[in-house]
Amino acid sequence: MSIAGWMRSQLQRSVDDAARRMHARLVEAGFGPVQPPRMTAPLVFAVGVLAVIAAAVVGMVWATAHATGVVAWVLVVIGWLVLAALLIPRPVPLPDDVTVLDRSTTPHLHQVVAHLAAAVGTPTPERIGVDTSFNAYVGRFGWRGKDTLVLGLPFWAASTWDERLGVMGHELGHLAGRDTAQGRLKYATSSILRRTVSMMLDAGPVDPLREVLRSPSEDLTVSFEGRVTRAVLRVLAIPPFVALLAFERLAANDGQYREYLADRRAALAAGSAGLASSLSVDVVGLHTAAAAAVRRGEDPFALLAERAVRRQSDPASVVPAPVPTHRWDATHPPTELRIDLLTRLGSTPGTARPSAGVLSAVQAEMQSMQVRLARQVCDDLLDQTYTH
Repeated sequence: MSIAGWMRSQLQRSVDDAARRMHARLVEAGFGPVQPPRMTAPLVFAVGVLAVIAAAVVGMVWATAHATGVVAWVLVVIGWLVLAALLIPRPVPLPDDVTVLDRSTTPHLHQVVAHLAAAVGTPTPERIGVDTSFNAYVGRFGWRGKDTLVLGLPFWAASTWDERLGVMGHELGHLAGRDTAQGRLKYATSSILRRTVSMMLDAGPVDPLREVLRSPSEDLTVSFEGRVTRAVLRVLAIPPFVALLAFERLAANDGQYREYLADRRAALAAGSAGLASSLSVDVVGLHTAAAAAVRRGEDPFALLAERAVRRQSDPASVVPAPVPTHRWDATHPPTELRIDLLTRLGSTPGTARPSAGVLSAVQAEMQSMQVRLARQVCDDLLDQTYTH
């Protein structure tokens, strides 16, 4: 295992341990309201990290004012470049495959999302988009940080209405608490530490000078120097990684609590059965079946919709994820723990289910998008190997 792989495994372990701790605590409460994890330690840690960064900035100002000679100025420039790389925000662009939906063309979908967000107790996302994935997510994109809900068209076609509402409710639940001072402080600290570690580890596995070298002996020399440089950078990455791991372990309880809380909010707003069912579906199998349909010249949306109808009429036909430790991504608790808590919550019908007429209108709007993006979806099904 590489050093970077080992570091990722340690960070994942902190998430898994926190997921189990919070699961046990919520089980005791019957998945009812509990006191949020204390954030004193991670916030103090975060303030300490930012204080170190502030001291580094002050030090660079002093060094700039007192620099004399070429060497000193070169070091000053390098120092400012490093600080800029660590501190300048990097807005995440909206993925190219996301099509933003205009409110005028999908008014009923926007209405349902706004109604569901109000029931979950979170702000309504500024934008709604669709893409070609078997997933749904919320993200903050662009320099203005617009909250965007993205719904995968294959996910939509393969889901029942209970599942769609449950998943959307969970994703909207992630918007709670993002704009608090505590949330911004946590995000800033984690981002700075992760950038520092990445800067040390991403020196590049291939030296670009090799492309212009002709002598094998020179190539060997550069290769040796490159290995030494990468080894030194990996050693330098240890202190910031230790700080990152310590911070993530301190903040992990809060992160996993918020994941479970998003499930609970979604269950109370949209019903627990739909969200639990969506977590149980073998998405890899659906992707494989849809790709096979495209190769046969069939409509993948029709196949996925048929699977959803079959699952709704016969819940026992739901094929669970084959791996016991299945999760939707590295930040979510293991799926079986989430389903266990939803089961303990009991069968809740939900308070924000729209009328049948509204749901029918939303379905018509999404089917229009399926027709519009059918070629893109088919191409992506054939190009991608889905591994969840």
